[in-house]
Amino acid sequence: KLNRNMVNENDLIKSIERSIQNIYVRRVELESVPMNEQIELFQTSDIIIGMHGAGMANLIWARSGTTVIEIFPKTKRRYSFRRISALVGLRYIEYRGGSDGRDEDK
Repeated sequence: KLNRNMVNENDLIKSIERSIQNIYVRRVELESVPMNEQIELFQTSDIIIGMHGAGMANLIWARSGTTVIEIFPKTKRRYSFRRISALVGLRYIEYRGGSDGRDEDK
């Protein structure tokens, strides 16, 4: 299993809550959420922020116009969820940072 750990996640959540009025930020680990609830989460979210991974396939359930911020390591290139976002009519933003870890050259 890949380590998709964001060391400053709590700081990011606090920053978002301070910056945007009337926003509710919910941290979710999709692997522990039943599929019907995953669908509902993506259908009812205005902004979806997540690290690149299988859980982002739920973007197919998001409403057109939803903002998606996909987080990548600094050098890996993957475009599947950017393409899904375009097909569904989502506003897609890519964020890169951190380290790619020991598999950095792949």
